[in-house]
Amino acid sequence: MGSSCSALLKRGAVGELHQQQGEAEEDASKDDEEEKVVLEGGGLTLLEFCVVSICSNMSRFASFEGLPDELVQQIFDTLASKNKLRLHHLGLVTSVADFSVVSYPGVSDEWMRIIGSNFHSLTRLDISGCVEVTDAGVEALRDLPCISTLRLDKCL
Repeated sequence: MGSSCSALLKRGAVGELHQQQGEAEEDASKDDEEEKVVLEGGGLTLLEFCVVSICSNMSRFASFEGLPDELVQQIFDTLASKNKLRLHHLGLVTSVADFSVVSYPGVSDEWMRIIGSNFHSLTRLDISGCVEVTDAGVEALRDLPCISTLRLDKCL
């Protein structure tokens, strides 16, 4: 995961996000849709900095293409823990193999339709604890070509 953050740094993405953070904070006060996520505590590791920077600037990303599954998962977990994860964020994910939305608030059949239509390289999905997912949502996953594991604990 550290190498992915390093790759972001080399491409200037994290540095650019850091430079634009002050500007983004000004924009956030003007724009109700700008979502800010801040990790509480002391110093941040490089990975935590990447996650905070990305979560704080979600509107600046068109795709998470090229980010490893673990980093994408941590971004989604952070947004979910702060109640900032939205359905449209799924559109940023195009090529993860392993994905979990365990007990994320608001995950519904619509989420399953998007995952079933767009996550073509998905091999493992865990939707345990997603009580709003019905049989119709699970059915929407049937066309995933690579799926080998689907966890539904405490779901339906």
